[in-house]
Amino acid sequence: MHLLDLNDDVLLQICEFLIGKHALSLSLTSKRLHALAIRRATAAIYASRFIDLQAFHRSVLHGSRPRAKYLASLAIHSHVFSGYNADYDPEALAIPLLIDLFQNAHNPTRLSLDSVHSLFQQHPNSDKLLLALSALPNLKRVRLSMLTDT
Repeated sequence: MHLLDLNDDVLLQICEFLIGKHALSLSLTSKRLHALAIRRATAAIYASRFIDLQAFHRSVLHGSRPRAKYLASLAIHSHVFSGYNADYDPEALAIPLLIDLFQNAHNPTRLSLDSVHSLFQQHPNSDKLLLALSALPNLKRVRLSMLTDT
């Protein structure tokens, strides 16, 4: 018996256990598996640098098939908000990307944000970020760390 001999319901159940590169790898094997597995490729995202957040934003919100609706879990590490280049403010650049993701991804159930103290205090778009975050209807688990630096 071959994997493709299984019906779509069984294949979909198998795909539910895959995330990230494993789901992407399976989706590249055939058109049929692509249709079933690609949504799991962007189901769980961990951004440890600002450039990761930018790349993820570009891949799930732009292109011929936006995939933000498949996002189930998003974790943003504190390094996304701290830069090594004094010419730009990564927090100011990250906030519009996060707002965009929250407004377009309606299915996240888990969210983890590190180093959020300055995000919610010092930036003019922090109220829009909170509004977009509060509008996520399926959010069940939120982890916020470093709420204050004092």
